[in-house]
Amino acid sequence: MKTIVNEYQEYITVRTRLSDNGIKLTAYSFENGYQARVIENLDSKFISLMLVKFEDGKSSIKDMLFQLTSEKLIEKLEEIKNLGVMKEVQA
Repeated sequence: MKTIVNEYQEYITVRTRLSDNGIKLTAYSFENGYQARVIENLDSKFISLMLVKFEDGKSSIKDMLFQLTSEKLIEKLEEIKNLGVMKEVQA
């Protein structure tokens, strides 16, 4: 499993190995102020996602999702990318 989703490579702002025990972090930053921080433990077939919102110079954790499959990660990245879009369309 990989934390990098090819369809969303243009949104990657951070790629790093967090420790020597096989934990990788990939951060996807979107124009709507949300960031998805995807964490992969190389010993596991699942990945975790932390949703962070940046606003007024501050960041806050909005949600944490655990044991995601690759397919579910792609769905969640699409949802995060589109957060707030419907509000703009309705305004």
